Amino acid sequence: MPTAQPRLRRDLIVSRQELPGGVVYVVKDPTVGRFVRFKEPEYFIAQQFDGATSLEEVRRRGEEQFGASLTASTLEQFAGKLRNLGLLDPEPAQQDQAGATSHTHARVRGNIFYLRFKLFDPDRFLEGILPRLRFVFTRQFAWLSIAVILFAGRARVLPRADLQTFWRKSARDRFVPHLPSTGHVL
Repeated sequence: MPTAQPRLRRDLIVSRQELPGGVVYVVKDPTVGRFVRFKEPEYFIAQQFDGATSLEEVRRRGEEQFGASLTASTLEQFAGKLRNLGLLDPEPAQQDQAGATSHTHARVRGNIFYLRFKLFDPDRFLEGILPRLRFVFTRQFAWLSIAVILFAGRARVLPRADLQTFWRKSARDRFVPHLPSTGHVL
């Protein structure tokens, strides 16, 4: 059993989400881009890993908060799982090893049969263009898109003679700007 108390990493990004099944917490590890979903009891216990609180105290708080028994072995397994996922700060002995290998894992991940290269994080790019493209996600844009698709579909289906009549009638009814009649179909 480790002598140092487990501590949840401080750089993790946590998002609380309310779903029909209850509240869940999505934790993002920004160093590797991995997401982990916790139910409320799991997240409560993970929060107790502050580096100063003993596992016995965490176990007692968990039992008190949720009114269910929590064995020491289950809590140790949970802490081990968090450590394997990289969500806990490494112990001092492991920090030296992690510091030596962190540069190799930053750009290349996976194994010999499945290599993943980290080129760039698209979040910054997408967050930058979102203000300019926000109108695309409106109800008005959806209706306009449907109208354009139906208009183009009708123009494609009509025979050529009917299409010229359709264009003249549309221009007269001010649906589209007036186009000169050259006898050519657009």
